Amino acid sequence: MENHTLGMRERYIITQALVVAIQELKKVPAPFTEISNIADMEHLLETIFAEFAGVVEHISHAEKVELNG
Repeated sequence: MENHTLGMRERYIITQALVVAIQELKKVPAPFTEISNIADMEHLLETIFAEFAGVVEHISHAEKVELNG
């Protein structure tokens, strides 16, 4: 596998995927909630992909508000 630096678009898409995945995984009822996966994803979002996290979360929240009126 080739090892290369992620471009801006790649980082944004991965950040978006993490935000959506975290939101959806948190909806899974106990005892099936994958707490460690959620925690690991949140850690990635807060460290490696923090650059776009606030933007993606804001857009995601705005889309929910718009859909729910």
